[in-house]
Amino acid sequence: MRSIFTAFLLLCGLYALPASAQEQRPLIGQSWLTEKGKARVAFSPCPTNGSRLCGSVVWLAEPNDKKTGQPKTDVLNKNPKEKGRPIVGMTMVENFTWRDDAWRGGTIYDPESGERYNATLQTDGRFELKVTGCVLFLCRAQRWTEPKMETRKTK
Repeated sequence: MRSIFTAFLLLCGLYALPASAQEQRPLIGQSWLTEKGKARVAFSPCPTNGSRLCGSVVWLAEPNDKKTGQPKTDVLNKNPKEKGRPIVGMTMVENFTWRDDAWRGGTIYDPESGERYNATLQTDGRFELKVTGCVLFLCRAQRWTEPKMETRKTK
């Protein structure tokens, strides 16, 4: 009888756990188009800490530099170790943790400005992701969208 009760409690605990785990997992394994559709970012656990969320650029609307015809690189990065790396494949979203119904405490890098921002990621309905980046107390939000089915299949 004791083992049945223990199994019951364990089972109840397993059912209670996924509620918060599912809330924090919507981005894991998904990709989203940035606000103007210039890039697609795929989300996964961070390679250095699997409990944190990271996102990498997996597609660009214009992948090649117009002047050189070569794949675009990160020419504006202020970090000399990261400057010049290819945009496709680079980690753009780093080290977010799940707290209060959103991914928080991480940073997002903008290769068009070379700047890194503190940010919050929050799903806003099924098809939108609200990305809020801040510098000090000034914040700006973008709405990212899920790629269309045909884009998912070909990219």
